[in-house]
Amino acid sequence: MISGSVATITWSSTAGFASVDGAGLVTAGASAGTTFIKGVSGSFSDSAIVVVTTTPTTLSGAVQPLFTGRCVNCHNGVGSTLPGVQNLTAGNARANIVNVTAIESALRRVKPLRPDSSYLVHKVQGTHLGPPANGSGVRMPAVGGFLTRADINRIRNWVLQGALNN
Repeated sequence: MISGSVATITWSSTAGFASVDGAGLVTAGASAGTTFIKGVSGSFSDSAIVVVTTTPTTLSGAVQPLFTGRCVNCHNGVGSTLPGVQNLTAGNARANIVNVTAIESALRRVKPLRPDSSYLVHKVQGTHLGPPANGSGVRMPAVGGFLTRADINRIRNWVLQGALNN
């Protein structure tokens, strides 16, 4: 998501077009496959490679196993402060993260359809200290090494597909 004056940003994409709406949501035309999008404003630019998939990413099959294997040792719902207060255990994770305001940021923990506006995504990417998250603390998971790019993309795709309870 891009904030600020969108009129000064030029968008391009290998898929033929890219655009941004008034809320800052970037859309690039692509069917299943990979597309490259780029935004340019004056001497500043940013880009991303976007992989479009038609396969659903499910909470139960793709995301909860990550939470169970890498997160619930600390984020187990025990206690009234972090890390325990955030419950990522099976059957509880979705209710504790989807549309719930984060403790360390003004962002929601998970904002359906908007991975770049989801604090959980920023925490696992290590982008939580800067805008738009402006959070605190350390990159997650704090123990056992960071998630792989593929694991992070699983979480991003689940959020992008609506963060459904599936």
